Amino acid sequence: MVNFSELFNVNATTLPMDKKSLSSMMNRATLVGYYQCAYSSLISTLKMIQSAPELSVSLNPQWLWNNANNPTNKLECIIQIEGMQTYSEFVDKVVKNDDAKEWTDFLTYSPEFRDEIKDLKTRAFKKFLWNYDNINNWINDNNVGVIKSGKNQLSIDFDYFKQQILDTTDYESFIKSANKEQIQKAIEYMTKEGCAKLKKYQNELNLHIKNNNRREENLILKNPIIRKIYILSGLQNQCKNDFPKIKFEVLDKKSFDSLSVWDV
Repeated sequence: MVNFSELFNVNATTLPMDKKSLSSMMNRATLVGYYQCAYSSLISTLKMIQSAPELSVSLNPQWLWNNANNPTNKLECIIQIEGMQTYSEFVDKVVKNDDAKEWTDFLTYSPEFRDEIKDLKTRAFKKFLWNYDNINNWINDNNVGVIKSGKNQLSIDFDYFKQQILDTTDYESFIKSANKEQIQKAIEYMTKEGCAKLKKYQNELNLHIKNNNRREENLILKNPIIRKIYILSGLQNQCKNDFPKIKFEVLDKKSFDSLSVWDV
């Protein structure tokens, strides 16, 4: 499992990222999802949606199929809803936290994106944490046997420093000995640069959001609008008689069960 210490592993794709920063990267756009209800509660459901400031919908085919085929609670109506996605489900899933620390990992993104993350983490280390005092503190705190010339080389040759410390597990003990204010500056730098990378690779972020939408059982949409009402073909005549002013589309059972797969 990825943890907070991976932030300073320059060979890992973990970055400090709080929920607010990640949310600011989202393209605010409308999303279409589905809300299910029983035929007996269709009118009350429509009234509820029309007055709701936000609504939980789904795009998960298996979740929708299970609801439509539950023998103890049949949901014979599917209402297609359009609204503004809040992205709260995606943000909550990908941003991990430990006490007051928040981070996320980009392991499933493209090799190019991952390489740029590793590069910016290396630059953060070099800019804020690579200095004689931190090196000296690390040596003293951990009783590292280093001759004077070796200590000097660590402080003047970054490639040597990276090879001896950053590319090994010693980076963790080094961070524990490093100046706390400098650590915070490095974290702020990685967060800022990480957001810039997300803007550059916005298409990849959007694809991850899209894939996550298909997995989530519930997605929150703000300002929901009813686009279409689907009912099972067996209820067609009854719906015409009960609610002659309601426009609805009729689907056979197979199409009803697979609606979310092809309609979005």
